[in-house]
Amino acid sequence: MTATGKIMAGAVLAALCCAGSAFAAGRPGTSAFQFLQLGVGARPSGMGEVFAGMAGDVNSLYWNPAGLASLERPELSMTHALWLEDITYSNFVYARPALGGVAGVGFNILNSGSIQKADNSGLRLSEKYSMSDMLGALSYARAWGNLALAANLKYISSSLEDESAHSYAADAGALYTGFRPFGRRLGLGLSVQNLGAKAKYVSEEAPLPSIVRAGASLALSGNLLVGSDLVYAEKTVNIHGGAEYTRKLGGVVLAARAGYKNDTVKELGALSGLTAGLGLRLNDFQLDYSWNSFTDLGVTHRLSVGIKFGASDGDSDGVADPSDKCPGTPAGAAVNAAGCPLDSDADGVADYLDKCPGTPAGTMVDAAGCPVNTDADGVADYLDKCPGTPAGVAVNAAGCPLDGDADGVADYLDKCPGTPAAIAVDAGGCAAGSPAEMQALDRLALVAAPDSVTPGVVDAVRGAAGDPACPWDLADKLCMKLAMAFDYDKAEVKGDFAAQLKEIAAFMAANPRARIELRGYTDDRGEEDYNLNLSKGRAGSVLKHLVETSGIDAGRLSAKGMGKADPIASNQTAEGQQRNRRVIAILTMDK
Repeated sequence: MTATGKIMAGAVLAALCCAGSAFAAGRPGTSAFQFLQLGVGARPSGMGEVFAGMAGDVNSLYWNPAGLASLERPELSMTHALWLEDITYSNFVYARPALGGVAGVGFNILNSGSIQKADNSGLRLSEKYSMSDMLGALSYARAWGNLALAANLKYISSSLEDESAHSYAADAGALYTGFRPFGRRLGLGLSVQNLGAKAKYVSEEAPLPSIVRAGASLALSGNLLVGSDLVYAEKTVNIHGGAEYTRKLGGVVLAARAGYKNDTVKELGALSGLTAGLGLRLNDFQLDYSWNSFTDLGVTHRLSVGIKFGASDGDSDGVADPSDKCPGTPAGAAVNAAGCPLDSDADGVADYLDKCPGTPAGTMVDAAGCPVNTDADGVADYLDKCPGTPAGVAVNAAGCPLDGDADGVADYLDKCPGTPAAIAVDAGGCAAGSPAEMQALDRLALVAAPDSVTPGVVDAVRGAAGDPACPWDLADKLCMKLAMAFDYDKAEVKGDFAAQLKEIAAFMAANPRARIELRGYTDDRGEEDYNLNLSKGRAGSVLKHLVETSGIDAGRLSAKGMGKADPIASNQTAEGQQRNRRVIAILTMDK
């Protein structure tokens, strides 16, 4: 290897925040220990260095240590990377459950090999020198439900011929795996790396390369995992993306990986962002390879060997086989401590099969976890207030047949739909009463706003049914009997009529086109002219009462005296005479 080539490789890698010795390949304004930005592990590197949101891999120690928290067994990984111009980068990482969480240790070393010295003119000298970087890390991660937190403590050193530098740093990470969009496992991670003191090499000081990673991973299926990271380093934000596809063939699991990162695109072109890799897992042994192009400078290769210790986990649900009460759980299904699929609503159907999560406890469900709906009306039995509704009948939210006119008879049984709510009906939903009352109520349903028909209005219309004074031959008129009574030869109103007038006033307000003509009547005693004036006075008294006590606009009312015309009863008895002394309301709707 030539000094020029090696120095060029180191300088390029340092400039691109990829590798190189801490200061030998550095430049003014950059950070120390650039090798700290070098990717570790063939699996993460093959996926475009997308690992901030990943969990369950021992190499998480170098990306987001919170990913260690889901390790169920001791795990070891060793990686050797061949970089440009014979530069090598090797690492060892081991983690195991301990102290209520997961503890880990890592050791990395970058070595440039021997470099031939040269003087200022470029003349090669017979002497050689070397440069190397080293990292040692202790890690601890712990999970609280779906949230994992972790931290690393690191010792870093660098040597260049007879000179050396060292520093201490810390990392922190968090990972949340509680989201399940569309039933898919989603991981969201954040890590901050290399928080520590400046490093001093001879007389030159430089800060550590602080790195912030924010990433997400999503299991699109049991075989396909995708992810993306945003990486902030050296005042630059880079985007990484990657995917891993796995396939089980007998006892072997094969993996294919690909990714892209834009860290080096500006300096080396678009193709330098490509990464790829392969993996093979057999029982507890893992072999991974990754490839990364640096275009004209060449390519880099990583090879990782991993092993898990202790009991195996055949269905990869995180519960060792000896403790797994539900072996063979489908990949990706969330399980409890016994390895059985979670059943959050305790309905007997596992969450990954449950089409109706959150069903109340004790509710009978079908095979899909949905509440039983025996009468197939779209309302579950536990909510159905009217079980046994015939098939095809429209129901409300309580599972009861609709009753559009609120007459107490369901629409599918109602022979007279649209009957005003205040009108009493028979079993067929039709108004009950004499033919004259039926005619009056039909007329009321035709002309009035449905919500304005109250029991008092209905009683007034029923009371006028059959009254010869009412113009039943005119389709646009409606007759109401008012509850007032009159003494002989008197125009003053008496009787219990306040409630009726209040409902009539509300009816008028709800039907702004309504106008009322008040017609007064007498019995047959007295002269014709006198009776006409007396009956008009009675109608006028009612009009005044309606305006003053009920607030009806006087412009919508009129009064007319009819004398002794159109008696409703015989004048031969006192009772008949009393009935004939009356005021009726003729209601007309303006066009």
